[in-house]
Amino acid sequence: MSKSQSALRHAQWSEAKIHYEHGRSPVTYVYRGAKPHATPNEPWLVVAQSALLKRLGVTGWGLYAARPFAEGGYIGKFGGTVVGNYPSRQAAMAAPEARRLLRRGHDKLVTVRAAKGVDLLDAHGPPHLGMANDPRGTRLQPNAIVTDAGWMRTTRRVPAFSLGKTVEQNGEAEIRWSYGEDYWDLHALLGTDAAHAIVVDL
Repeated sequence: MSKSQSALRHAQWSEAKIHYEHGRSPVTYVYRGAKPHATPNEPWLVVAQSALLKRLGVTGWGLYAARPFAEGGYIGKFGGTVVGNYPSRQAAMAAPEARRLLRRGHDKLVTVRAAKGVDLLDAHGPPHLGMANDPRGTRLQPNAIVTDAGWMRTTRRVPAFSLGKTVEQNGEAEIRWSYGEDYWDLHALLGTDAAHAIVVDL
């Protein structure tokens, strides 16, 4: 594990609501402690109206960089509640727990490879990586990937979000990653007997 990953793994997070004149308001700034166990004071990410979704005619939230990220920079690690450990992703998808959470509207169930099998996470909490959207259906390309261990990192330079810019002008600062075709295949089955969960395979 790199030093940047270690620092992120043990980071302390805090949040602040800030007024935004150019879109849905307020936006949520997520701050990171610069060192493990330090008081969070470094702007890291922003949850704000998604420029990507706006292109699709949808009003929703997205995840933005609050500071510039260089290509290959680590953004954070998916966290949340571990629902259970399963021998395979397919077993996690078919689990009664996944169906129960789906019925309750939990739409970011994430499988992460564990020491044995996969853990099923109900992704939530800071730094809110689950708020990052998939550019599918737009001309935009992903600017981040997620490793099999659940780490999100950039694949190109990502500039910082600015409160002085419109949603559209902040578009390049939005974090975008591909959920994968399995996610969308399952999404298409929602409401049918074949649907078990929306699960992103990491």
